Amino acid sequence: MTVWHVPGEILTRFATEPADLDDVTASSVETHITGCAACRAAVATEADPVALDRSWQAVVDAVDRPRRGVVERLLARLVPEETARLVAATPALRVAWLAAVVAMIAGAVAVSRTSGSPAPFLALAPLLPLGGVAAAFMPEADPGGEAGAAAPMASTGLLLRRAQAVVATSMLVLGAGAVALPDLGPAAAAWFLPSLLLTVAALAASTWVDPRRAVAAASLGWILTLLVASHGGRTAGSLADAALFAASGQAAFALLAVLATSVVVARRRHFSYLEVR
Repeated sequence: MTVWHVPGEILTRFATEPADLDDVTASSVETHITGCAACRAAVATEADPVALDRSWQAVVDAVDRPRRGVVERLLARLVPEETARLVAATPALRVAWLAAVVAMIAGAVAVSRTSGSPAPFLALAPLLPLGGVAAAFMPEADPGGEAGAAAPMASTGLLLRRAQAVVATSMLVLGAGAVALPDLGPAAAAWFLPSLLLTVAALAASTWVDPRRAVAAASLGWILTLLVASHGGRTAGSLADAALFAASGQAAFALLAVLATSVVVARRRHFSYLEVR
């Protein structure tokens, strides 16, 4: 039985100038050489080794390059691509975390609308960014793993950028939830400064203690503050009218946030590397 092979002229054109072949011929040659070792060897002999290597490297690069997620693509518009990839690896920027935040905010808004007071939303909102900050400091949940720890920004730069991304994302979602509150007056925005203070205070405390302990302490401090504000029989609905969310309370939150930010700036070199957390 005679074994058919691709004619030498067509093999040469396929290996050197494939664009010169019509689609039917090119497809036929591709199909044939997958099962014919002799024709594959002939193509390898005819092909330019430099071009072949360049083509193969392009294929490997396209296959191995990880697909950029939505968060990474958005971050890449604001910061360098390598920074965007490291920041996007933050567990608190994953879809599951964001979905949980949205669900909790939606629940708080629903309770607020049912009660006719923004108090439930105001009480919960400052705690949500804190959870994201805690996740930003957790190496065991970091998909970057040792690569993230070995990055040039593994210490202060990476940690603070991740915390900033988490806080900004949480604030945007909280802002969207605040629009749905029953009252769009000043009280609807009274959550912002407490949220800012708690997150910055937790970051400042993280220069002395484990970030998760700092977050826990900030959360406990907020809960105690709410209990004190509601002392004396104040109902949950009227908590929104307490001094905590009035102009005097907001001014105090702003001042404390500035002080906490000063601590973060002054002690920024004391943030520990991811691998020791």
